[in-house]
Amino acid sequence: MSTFTNEVVAIFNKEFSAIADKFIILELSVEEAEKSKKEHIYHPGVYVWLHPTYGILRVGRSLSNSQKRALEHIRDDTGNQMKKFGSDLETRLMLFNIIDPDANHWAAALEIYFEKRLHPKIKAKKLG
Repeated sequence: MSTFTNEVVAIFNKEFSAIADKFIILELSVEEAEKSKKEHIYHPGVYVWLHPTYGILRVGRSLSNSQKRALEHIRDDTGNQMKKFGSDLETRLMLFNIIDPDANHWAAALEIYFEKRLHPKIKAKKLG
């Protein structure tokens, strides 16, 4: 993981260390995210799009499949910016996925926490 992604993990651990064992953290390029078959990648969780120059691009969650939902932002060109970042080789995706899908309620809490702490460039409309 890069220094930047390590900072995001540190922010996660500051608030969620007591339940960190409920999550698996994956850090991927866009291409890896599109093709990966890693264990737990299709689980519920929180996604963080980031770029070393532009910072945190987008934070969101899926209560069923965070990898799929994260990639939809590129397809849909969220904020009229994600398609551009999707083709940038420096763009990274972090997934904070729930190991046990029945514990998907933790994704909602983590998304709200990250939205407040990470200040993404493209805000989630549902969180105002």
